[in-house]
Amino acid sequence: MLRTHFRSYQHNGWVSSIVNGCGAHVRGHVYYEGRLYSAMDLCRLIVSMTPSQIEIEITKFNGLFSFVKMNDNEIVLAVDHIRSMPLFYAFEDGNVYVSDDAFWILKQLSVVTLDEDAAEEFLVTGHVAGNETLYRQIKQVQAGEMIRIRTRVNKDGEINALRYFLYRRDKEKELNTDSETLLTMLDDVLQRVFKRVIKVLNGRTAVIPLFGGYDSRLIAMMLKRSGYENVVCFSYGVPGNVDSEVSRIIAESLGYRWLFVEYSEESWKKWYESDAMRKYEKYSSGLASLPHVQDWPAVMELQNRKLIPPDSVFMPGHSAAFALYIPAKLAGERNVLKAILLRFYILNPYSCEQRNVFEERIRSFLNMFGSSYDTFEKLASFYQCWLWQEREAKFIGNSVRVYEFWGYDWLMPLWDLELTTFLSRLPLEHYLNRRLYKEYVRRLCNILGVPLKTSELPKSSLKTFLKTAEKFGNSFLPHFALQWIWKLKCETVCKRRNEKGDLAFFGMVDEKYREEYCFDINSFLSRRFIERLKAGVYENVKLETVERV
Repeated sequence: MLRTHFRSYQHNGWVSSIVNGCGAHVRGHVYYEGRLYSAMDLCRLIVSMTPSQIEIEITKFNGLFSFVKMNDNEIVLAVDHIRSMPLFYAFEDGNVYVSDDAFWILKQLSVVTLDEDAAEEFLVTGHVAGNETLYRQIKQVQAGEMIRIRTRVNKDGEINALRYFLYRRDKEKELNTDSETLLTMLDDVLQRVFKRVIKVLNGRTAVIPLFGGYDSRLIAMMLKRSGYENVVCFSYGVPGNVDSEVSRIIAESLGYRWLFVEYSEESWKKWYESDAMRKYEKYSSGLASLPHVQDWPAVMELQNRKLIPPDSVFMPGHSAAFALYIPAKLAGERNVLKAILLRFYILNPYSCEQRNVFEERIRSFLNMFGSSYDTFEKLASFYQCWLWQEREAKFIGNSVRVYEFWGYDWLMPLWDLELTTFLSRLPLEHYLNRRLYKEYVRRLCNILGVPLKTSELPKSSLKTFLKTAEKFGNSFLPHFALQWIWKLKCETVCKRRNEKGDLAFFGMVDEKYREEYCFDINSFLSRRFIERLKAGVYENVKLETVERV
């Protein structure tokens, strides 16, 4: 028997069409065969298709969506190519549990086991890899994945998982042409992307978390270029921080309203210890992702002060144009593992035994790509795919839960499927450090009269970390070396953070623990989340109402 539960959303919620136990639950929108399908349109479309037809047609869905289809003996679950609207499932005593709320499933099951390896991975990455969650019995639908479950009386379902989308490089489809042609092609793609965005906005206020980099700036400039004027930009942090100053200059040059929310260590202490924050943690984690808190207070303040309309649509600069920071010497399976561990498994120290477990998790994903990693090109393809599936989908992309939590809708224009596909076909030399992408943004700045200035932030500790690691050569770093570099990085970043705290994050951390957690505020947040989960704190947190802080 299928048992489902779906949250109620103030905007962009679930729609259903069920007759005699057959039908579909759908959330989101897609462009399909040149037409915009609302959630209700998409629901009718899904109901009309067989599971085998969906397998073929889902590859053409360009949008942000999640759906569940049921018939007499089969259940189909699917999420979009960036897992923007997560789904979770579990089996017990012949029942299939499906929900967008992993905690609801946890409550339904009579036997649950915390996965200690998954918890350790969460502590060092901020998420759980693959289709696992923090509990062994609960699984998640991965980005670009469709699950077919054949139901059987009094038995658990038979599962067939299809990855209809993978972010990976295909040498045969690479766009081998000159830079000027590629820039023209990118311009054409972006103009089509924002025509679609404006149709979905339908006159509503677009709210852009605007920073001093390239991605959110591109969204603001493309809306301006497309003639969309109902736009509000905002930033946050300690007064006078460089990122917010650049944000203000960009917004003013485009003629858009700009808002600022002040952060302080005192405010963060109050926000982080509030009941509302515990509710948000439970709401957003899905028992698989570290709750993203950076703009949580800013959105709350925009709402409390009634600075934006209730039907506003947030448009963060999450993007498929992520940069590649891969030491060129890294090639071969051992060094693929090395690159992933150095880049992603670094929030907290871990044992040599745990490193072996993490390696096996990565290696199981590697198997989808074959067995040869002897070139930089092949390494880059796998590295990008891991970055997309894990960090982008489960942490960066999952940050839109902030907007939902405070009752707003959201879009991710720079994860449009056409744009994502185009970027994945760029020759690698144009992808390294986002060269082509940055050149496009610079030219658009000149056209629209937007200052080229970007935030002069401290040199990335990540780059320094990877360069240090590269000095060890192609042999895999001994575990003690990884831990030593981690400690050295903590000490370095601690000094920098004491001098420069643009977001005042460390108000969340007691003074006596700051040096221990200074490498990244997420080092602290991941530990506190796991501690609270194990202590049963979230069992007593109810999400029906949220009191403002």
